[in-house]
Amino acid sequence: MASVRKVGKTWRVETYRLGARHSRVFKTEALARSFAHLSENRAIGIREQGQLLKDHKIISYLPERFLSALNAANYSADEILLCAMPASNNIGIYFLINSGKIRYVGQTINIHHRIDQHRRGGREFDSYSFIPCEREQLNELERIYRDLIMPPENRY
Repeated sequence: MASVRKVGKTWRVETYRLGARHSRVFKTEALARSFAHLSENRAIGIREQGQLLKDHKIISYLPERFLSALNAANYSADEILLCAMPASNNIGIYFLINSGKIRYVGQTINIHHRIDQHRRGGREFDSYSFIPCEREQLNELERIYRDLIMPPENRY
């Protein structure tokens, strides 16, 4: 929830999200209220935004593919941000998974490039998992996971 109040000659917006208070000051009340409205809409989940669209009768004008995607979206923007990984952290151990089973364990210094190589190379997998680590840990961690899991597509 956001609150807007006048403080001297300025307008202060205060929001409370994910257990933390945030505030921002604006020169005009209109700017402060606009920011408060945007903050509130960003804090609610995608499904709730869909309900807002329905309530305002906008939903009937949207294409079916958009409505389908909206129904499939399970996470709010805040939840997505909580799970974010730094773009520079591409080093780690990865697991190629097919039909719910780990089929291959590997190491990489660029996860996106390596997964693309496997796809182009014809390796079959329907998902992957990734554990970031330091470059110095790659060989040891890969060996440990290979020995523990013994995936069928790794050679021993």
